[in-house]
Amino acid sequence: MKLKKQVTVCGAAIFCVAVFSLYLMLDRVQHDPARHQSGGNFPRSQISVLQNRIEQLEQLLEENHEIISHIKESVLELTAHAEGQPVLLPYHTPNGSWMLAVASVLPFDNQDGGVWKQGFDITYEPHEWDTEPLQVFVVPHSHNDPGWIKTFEKYYADQTQHILNSMVLKLQEDPRRRFIWSEISFFSKWWDNISTQKRAAVRRAHLLLDQYRKKSKLFRSKVLLVPLGDDFRYDKPQEWDAQFLNYQRLFDFLNAHPSLHVQAQFGTLSDYFDALSKRTGIVPGMKPPGFPVLSGDFFSYADREDHYWTGYYTSRPFYKSLDRVLEAHLRGAEVLYSLALSHARHAGLDSRYPLSDYALLTEARRALGLFQHHDAITGTAKEAVVVDYGVRLLHSLVNLKRVIGNAAHYLVLGDKEAYRYDPAGPFLGTDDMRLNQDSLPEKTVIKLDTSPREEPPSPCPGFVVLFNPLEQERLSVISLLVSSPRVRVLSEEGQPLAVQLSAQWSSATDMVPDVYQVSIMTRLPALGLSVLQLYKSFDSHTTLTSSVRLHLHGRDLPVRPREVFPVHVVPATSDDFCLDNQHMQACFSGLTGLLQSVRWAGEEHKLSSEFLIYGTRSAKDKSGAYLFLPDGDAKPYAPKEPPVVRVTEGPFFSEVASYYQHVQQVVRLYNVPGVEGLSLDVSCLVDIRDHVNKEMALRLSTSIASEDTFFTDLNGFQIQPRRFLKKLPLQANFYPMPAMAYIQDKQSRLTLHTAQALGVSSLRSGQLEVILDRRLMQDDNRGLGQGLKDNKRTCNRFRLLLERRTTANKVQDSRPISFPSLLSHMTSMHLNAEVLAMPVTQEKPAPPALRSFQPFSGTVPCDFHILNLRTLQAEDDSLPSAEMALILHRKGFDCGLEAKHLGFNCTTSQGKFSLGSLFHGLELGFLQPTSLTLMYPLGAASPNSTVIHMDPMEIATFRIHFG
Repeated sequence: MKLKKQVTVCGAAIFCVAVFSLYLMLDRVQHDPARHQSGGNFPRSQISVLQNRIEQLEQLLEENHEIISHIKESVLELTAHAEGQPVLLPYHTPNGSWMLAVASVLPFDNQDGGVWKQGFDITYEPHEWDTEPLQVFVVPHSHNDPGWIKTFEKYYADQTQHILNSMVLKLQEDPRRRFIWSEISFFSKWWDNISTQKRAAVRRAHLLLDQYRKKSKLFRSKVLLVPLGDDFRYDKPQEWDAQFLNYQRLFDFLNAHPSLHVQAQFGTLSDYFDALSKRTGIVPGMKPPGFPVLSGDFFSYADREDHYWTGYYTSRPFYKSLDRVLEAHLRGAEVLYSLALSHARHAGLDSRYPLSDYALLTEARRALGLFQHHDAITGTAKEAVVVDYGVRLLHSLVNLKRVIGNAAHYLVLGDKEAYRYDPAGPFLGTDDMRLNQDSLPEKTVIKLDTSPREEPPSPCPGFVVLFNPLEQERLSVISLLVSSPRVRVLSEEGQPLAVQLSAQWSSATDMVPDVYQVSIMTRLPALGLSVLQLYKSFDSHTTLTSSVRLHLHGRDLPVRPREVFPVHVVPATSDDFCLDNQHMQACFSGLTGLLQSVRWAGEEHKLSSEFLIYGTRSAKDKSGAYLFLPDGDAKPYAPKEPPVVRVTEGPFFSEVASYYQHVQQVVRLYNVPGVEGLSLDVSCLVDIRDHVNKEMALRLSTSIASEDTFFTDLNGFQIQPRRFLKKLPLQANFYPMPAMAYIQDKQSRLTLHTAQALGVSSLRSGQLEVILDRRLMQDDNRGLGQGLKDNKRTCNRFRLLLERRTTANKVQDSRPISFPSLLSHMTSMHLNAEVLAMPVTQEKPAPPALRSFQPFSGTVPCDFHILNLRTLQAEDDSLPSAEMALILHRKGFDCGLEAKHLGFNCTTSQGKFSLGSLFHGLELGFLQPTSLTLMYPLGAASPNSTVIHMDPMEIATFRIHFG
């Protein structure tokens, strides 16, 4: 059996025993009159020790006093329980993370718990079930990894299809049988086959009942759920017979003896929860009285000793990044396809539109969903399986670019009657391409040409269509690669636009020949399309060339500047230097090229960065795909040679590129009003393929007095408070960072936004530390059987946002919940939903007239996000229906952070949003609120009432179609 599946059992034991056992022992006292008379048996000494720990914790964690005092009061009540009725610990801490409070109290002393190792032996009184029989639901299941040791297809061919085939046959043989099917991870070890002999059956029945009774002591009712399954079980008919027949014999024996006070049967999750509702006397779906409410999460967890599963937060970051790129493209393709098809139907031209693109959307959804599996996005599959995942992701990405291009083609045409779909020759090209599933993207070079048909030859315009995937208007700097430095850019109306002309670099000192970067600042419509015209001609009034400085630090490197781009070479070590825009000034070390400080809102703030290296242990277990087992604190990254630092300055952006042996960092400062100019764009191109058992990290150090508290997002939607605990090993203090992490004090907040999921921590006050990549030569004995040796050149992308609190809204240290600011939300979306630039590929001189596309007739409130506008499938699931799913999220945000110069063209609306007239040119004919997954309606459909209301943090789905 795979060792990794023991995590659920051990994790459940740790949690249930360490946290809930106290509650359950008190429940037993509450329900047992004999124990009431004796005053209970909870040792005063244990309560005294726990009380002392909490009092010490109070002194260290004053900022969390609400939670701590709540727990303390409950423990004090427990000390009086010998004289009175037993009192339970609090079920729910006010507004906060229950698990964070528990972690602060638990000693994490790794006691030997006997047979359960990380728990302790459970005892019970034989007559506890005399008045209320034990009800047991055994739930047969099979956990099937869609890729881990084998690929998805291989697992299906070898095992999964046989399980499903047998299920159909075997469930019909006995109506009492049940079976559930889901990708459920890490369940309990598979039980050995049970003897069919009656004598052995009796013995085994009593043994099984003993286990059920012990397990029931971890539950708050006498209705017990027992999972019965493991990885790829029930793949042979013989196994179905062995499990169902023998368990049924045991159930029959138990149920036939009333003196045992047990009712055992096969069941499903619905059977269990229905019985639980009946036993506790509540309406199904409601919370049973006296049951605790859990807040927080179980990160970071260990299955034994100090073996914390915090390495996989970063393992194989290349594919974590590719996953996020595919996710953004899928949303953009879903929305544009839905809008294009709706407008085509409205115009009666849907017969010309490529409805077959819907099958590509479906395939991409499935590929992305498959990669969310716990052995895929985690980077913990076999190397061959990772390649299979990568091929699927890239195939879907290519198809989605095609769907976006086809939709954009229709929507920007001035004359829709001229629309013709040509699968062999798409009208729009792609913004970039990847040669292989493990290649970084290469941006498309737009060929600028002159028309040979005229004498003298005149410039032949090229067209580029820009897609803004955000539901808000966007002022952005767009960078394109062109074939000539003689370039003029016009707006759709023919107005000349100023451009910043820069070199395209292949290395620290080499420019790419005949390729040039042209950057334009342009305003893009919300969720819309804009058109640019490019000419091969030169306009000195609108073309502004970047200046370049190369700091070689004594290295003898050839520099071959081109006539267009003069380069100032600084051969020796130089002084520190700064870049600035209208909002901030960023200063860098002349020696390292790394960030040192930021001047913002008239104040200078320390904000330095450095690269670090973690090693792994030299004895016993070592770091691997799952585990992070460092050999101590990180050491400074020490390359063989000093870096080459290239400084580029221009009117729209300036940047510092630092070339080290294993990492190339680029910090870019946009000179743009609004969102993009208020943060630093940071990218780290990491290549550690020659490392042995090393992990590279980026540490940010500030003067922010964050103490031991930091925050990470849990899932892209909510923020979770974290606390550095000195009593835990270093690796236990790392957490997953899907979208952002931040530290703060009463004056400032620093947020690290990320475009890929990575592991993060704050090991000291004022610091944030993120693991960039890991190369490990051995397996960590969790079932994979391989190390992490298939590293790729990986580009990790970030945004650094420094914000100041307003004097009237100081941070409440005692408040354990937290939200990003509205600016922070916008910054994250700008990072993760980049503008797509699609060149027109048509070569004839006179392409049809193109017009920008603006889907909205009004503005979407600032705190609303359109998660998706997805066309639903028809009866033929390869074709689209006329209905769509509109999925909305109202963001919760902290309004106590300074909000100047944001440049928003939207406002908040206290949760009200009018959908009836939102889409320009389309009338909303049907609006029905549904469950998130559209499985059932939540209200009647109404064509008249189209104003909705959503609370902060709420996600809602609506089934719609246009009239």
